[in-house]
Amino acid sequence: MPTALAGREPWSPGANLRRMSRITFAGLWRARRRIVHATRILLLAAWSCAAPQPASAPMATSASSPESSRSTAATPRPAVPPPTAVAEAPPPLAETNVRPGANQEYLLPDMEVSEWVQRFERGGRDIYDNREALLRAAGAGPGLRIADIGAGTGLFTMLFARAVGPSGHVYAVDIAPKFIEHLQTRVAAERLTNVSTLLGTDKFTSLPKGRVDVAFVCDVYHHFEYPRHMLASIRQALRPGGTLLVIDFKRVRGQSPAWVLEHVRAGGEVFTAEIQAAGFEKVESIPALKENYVLKFRKK
Repeated sequence: MPTALAGREPWSPGANLRRMSRITFAGLWRARRRIVHATRILLLAAWSCAAPQPASAPMATSASSPESSRSTAATPRPAVPPPTAVAEAPPPLAETNVRPGANQEYLLPDMEVSEWVQRFERGGRDIYDNREALLRAAGAGPGLRIADIGAGTGLFTMLFARAVGPSGHVYAVDIAPKFIEHLQTRVAAERLTNVSTLLGTDKFTSLPKGRVDVAFVCDVYHHFEYPRHMLASIRQALRPGGTLLVIDFKRVRGQSPAWVLEHVRAGGEVFTAEIQAAGFEKVESIPALKENYVLKFRKK
């Protein structure tokens, strides 16, 4: 009979059978654990493939757009369209230039904006002295979207920006590149985030369609060389029932200064008729100024 090894059960047919049974059971147990583990891995992989994946943030491009350098996940969508999001111009109209050269001095490449600041933003000018009354006439308040058409040096653009607050917006429109550059510098210096500067043309404001609550045209209407085109562009930009506020010089023969009679092509009655023919209704005349009239219209 073989000698039993230390620590082991002496050999016998029964002992050998028991030993084989233990080995077989242990192998089956290990095999079962491997199968369960592999099954879990397969199930997790299948679930990962079927689960919806979050959209990856777009990669930054080398474009010069402000949006290309910031994460869309971190930056909320703006409440108003950016300056580049402008409407297409309305269909062209049969119209001849009613005041050729009316804006020539503003389009000179060497125009000195500082001279116009001294002229526009000074005491003694009817518009400047009564600027707060004009803000009230425009109904400027929190959340309003105002288009300052013919913004020039930015006198009213800055006042409107503070009045409408962060929930509102101001579109500063001008056809003079020098004025637009000045406006951009001024807006940046005052850290205003609710102002867009738009370079228009003599026929198109560049304003986005249906976004504007109030179109403010102050001492500018008589500079419209193509009033029908400009009024069509303004009307397109206004929301339904939006307001057009026109402030311009009183032109009355025998009463108005000679330079007004020469500079302004027509009086308030003619301008009113043109505006009404363009799809506006007159709401009221506001007696706020001495040398200028203030007319409020509503988009039909």
